[in-house]
Amino acid sequence: MPTILTHVPVSDGTPNRTALEALTRARQIAAENGWTCAASVFAPDAAAAAETLGRYGAETVYAVSDDAFAQPLGGLVVDALATVIREAAPEIVVMPSTEGMKDALGGLAQRLGAPALPDVVAFSASDTAVEATRPVMAAKFRATDNIQIFYEWININNAKYYAFNNFGGQRNLYQFEEYNWTMKGGVRVTF
Repeated sequence: MPTILTHVPVSDGTPNRTALEALTRARQIAAENGWTCAASVFAPDAAAAAETLGRYGAETVYAVSDDAFAQPLGGLVVDALATVIREAAPEIVVMPSTEGMKDALGGLAQRLGAPALPDVVAFSASDTAVEATRPVMAAKFRATDNIQIFYEWININNAKYYAFNNFGGQRNLYQFEEYNWTMKGGVRVTF
């Protein structure tokens, strides 16, 4: 079953309010799509926050406790998040738009080879796309970004392709290709 994972930063033992709002939205998306809602939390006593995350809809909580998380250390958070993401294998990762998370987001996206949409004010998701709204020009405008993962069958026949040219009164074979089952896939991003 696909998973949506929300990372919840903790300060002085209290989960970040914006992250709890993001977790609530992730729970709604999980319910709409039949997905699992998960959360991650890193703190000196991460288990203490796990109960709160469950009340906000997390069915699974990845709680990593270490005294090093008492200070906001971007590299350590990136390492821990990358490990949790590899373990949970979520379709989507959601984070609050805090300075610490924005610092970690670029490194995390680069490390995992994944797209990142920072500073969104609303988002929705399905099995094939994530749509997010971001403020533009000091929030005077909003832009809707769309990331769509696609797979398309190009040739579902086992077919041969011939191209001829007529030169000097003869029909000359110019090109020959043989196709088997062919599919293309990728990611479309629009802004």
